[in-house]
Amino acid sequence: MADHRSVEAIEQDLADARQRLTENISRFVTEVHPRAVTHRAVQEHKSRVKRGLDDVRAQVKQSSQRVLGLFKDESGWRPVPVAVAIVAGVIVVVAATKKK
Repeated sequence: MADHRSVEAIEQDLADARQRLTENISRFVTEVHPRAVTHRAVQEHKSRVKRGLDDVRAQVKQSSQRVLGLFKDESGWRPVPVAVAIVAGVIVVVAATKKK
């Protein structure tokens, strides 16, 4: 199959192909450079840690609200659970001081 393009058109195609090749090689070198690889790994790790911390914070908040619900309702503090918690705390403190 014969190519009927002009020499100038073929030279322009070659120049365009060289330019694309140069850009692709530059992107590839940037992508596989040790600093770039390290940076991506660090960013991925930070993202995983942040997601983990966000999950833990949400669980702690949910648990603390559940525990607070045992001692407090819409009308205020519930006296019996609060008294039980205070007595239990006193018992723990007394038992801890007697062991010493």
